Amino acid sequence: MGLTYTRYEMKVINTSLAFFNLSPWEILFIVLLVGFWSCEEEPKDCAGVSGGDNICGCTDSLAINFDNTATYDDESCAYDTTPPNITITFIAEGSVSEMVSISCISTDNESIEKVELWINGVATSITDTTEPYTLEWNTTLYEDGSYVITVRSYDTSGNVTDSDPITLTIENSPDTSIYNSNPDMNGQFFDAVLVNRNPDCRAYSMDANDGDYGSSLISDLSNGISDAVSDVHIDLVIASNWNASAYDYDNVTLTNDPELATHCRMISNMIPNHTFGVAVTGPGGDGWVKAIDHSDIEVTYIPVDPVRTNTPTDTPRNPPTYNFDGILLNGVGISMNSGFCYNPGVTTGPQHLQSNEAGNASGCGPQNSWFELPAYTIWHHGAENMAAVFDSYFAHGYEGTYHYHALTHPLQEDTDQTQPPANGDGSPVIGFAPDGFPIYGHWFIDANNQLVKAESGYETYATDSRTPIATALHGTPPTPWDIANNPGAFASDFGLEMGRYEEDWYFAGTGNLDECNGAYDVNGDYGYYITDKYPFTPPCTFGARDPSFGKKSPTLP
Repeated sequence: MGLTYTRYEMKVINTSLAFFNLSPWEILFIVLLVGFWSCEEEPKDCAGVSGGDNICGCTDSLAINFDNTATYDDESCAYDTTPPNITITFIAEGSVSEMVSISCISTDNESIEKVELWINGVATSITDTTEPYTLEWNTTLYEDGSYVITVRSYDTSGNVTDSDPITLTIENSPDTSIYNSNPDMNGQFFDAVLVNRNPDCRAYSMDANDGDYGSSLISDLSNGISDAVSDVHIDLVIASNWNASAYDYDNVTLTNDPELATHCRMISNMIPNHTFGVAVTGPGGDGWVKAIDHSDIEVTYIPVDPVRTNTPTDTPRNPPTYNFDGILLNGVGISMNSGFCYNPGVTTGPQHLQSNEAGNASGCGPQNSWFELPAYTIWHHGAENMAAVFDSYFAHGYEGTYHYHALTHPLQEDTDQTQPPANGDGSPVIGFAPDGFPIYGHWFIDANNQLVKAESGYETYATDSRTPIATALHGTPPTPWDIANNPGAFASDFGLEMGRYEEDWYFAGTGNLDECNGAYDVNGDYGYYITDKYPFTPPCTFGARDPSFGKKSPTLP
């Protein structure tokens, strides 16, 4: 084959020779020269590939010298083997309960990926990835007792370090020995004065009254009767998923075991345990006040073991559905939200929907602005031209359902607004909020063991005029300063002082309560308090709101 190949090449060369007219020696020289050139080797890249264009470097993304442009690993990778540092900075005094924020500090020679909470050597998947590191632990998911807490720090190179352990003791179950039980009323709670501060609703279904908080022989001034009956019963249930929009609360199971109960169920006819109502106004009751509906029924589910979060949830405003801020142990709901708003110039239609002398009218839904505070006169005595009409308990039966807009003294001593209970303790539990936390009166013993009055942290804006709201349907209510200085700019001629409307207030933190009117007492119990200044009752909750704290008026479907 070699001989044949050579002869073939020679034939080609001879043909070329004939064309170029070259001598055999000249052809030999050219062949040798071409062969020399063709044998010269091409240059190699850093990966040893002839004519290649590889970029050499570290291709391992875990290495500290990782080069994302490298296409060939040159075995130059260097790795971070230094573990991070981690220290728990949370200091617990005594026991912990509900939500606990465990803080820590973690540093690394490179960077921290995350920190994670470990309980008794088991990962919880509770993590934080940004400084300052805080891990939110819901202790209500654990039994009472002691737990070993560590925090594991992970750096971006895969190194981990565990903090030194600390031991925390969970105590979520209240010590019932520190509370005074309500007296046995033998089924007659008329004008009762309660004393129990136990924050657990189950205590009121299992006390000496066996959950019967009803009354009889009550005067109803709206109907002109003196033999009204307040029917209130509290029991324990295991509740599954119900249809809140249809008020289908039938899917529950009664239980006598407080450990199994998920809710305390209160069934009431919403008739209070005290004299109530005012005389009906207007022809046929078509005035501001209507007769109380004694056939009204409310079924309320109070969650047991509520959990306080750091996020408040406002009470919805969704007429004609009543969305309650709470329910009292006498079976009556609290509805601080107002259906009265600034709407001047309405002179036709039902009387209760017409504008009054102050320019306010009723029937206002969430699309409106400038809601008048029905209980404003608790804070500002003698305020004129208020739209709402109340009995002495700041309650009425508008649309038939009796409800409170603020609280003065039901289920408490009559002097609770001005002085603490005679027993030297804080005010009793008088009801429960939609998240299951209790509602107390005006007084509590604070963390410094001082008996103090609950003080709202809200203040009014310190301006001569109200700042207009762009979406307001009916303009801006004038202040007395506006009427004196610029009366022609407003649709009404009555000056309403700052504080008369919900929008006149903001949370300044000046009192001893949070923005939902809540506080912790000396026992570590969280609850909401009644104040004589806006918001009067809890306007929001820090726990999950149960949907049963709302009903259609006047009766359930």
